[in-house]
Amino acid sequence: MRYLEISHDTFDRKTFTVDIGRKVPRTCKLCHYKDDDGKDVLWIMQLSACLKSHYTAEDHAEQNRLMITPPLKHGDVVMAEVNAVWSAYEVIVKGDYSDLGILRKL
Repeated sequence: MRYLEISHDTFDRKTFTVDIGRKVPRTCKLCHYKDDDGKDVLWIMQLSACLKSHYTAEDHAEQNRLMITPPLKHGDVVMAEVNAVWSAYEVIVKGDYSDLGILRKL
């Protein structure tokens, strides 16, 4: 069972990869918000490529972790924490979009 953490800013390293049926899985992060009805929504947001002038040890460690961890796939079940409660969610992949998918609570 995989445990995903919600990303709280642009610079955290709570990333993971998602298989969308292409050669290279997409690097993503998990975002949380409440919809108009007050329901929690967990979006899988795709990260765009970014170049840096230099790469830190943390950057290299993140890339190594992403390379050895299998990507999530449509239908996988993961755990995510919302409002200090861990729950099971199903991964729903929508496609190769910036909002690549969602987590549906089981």
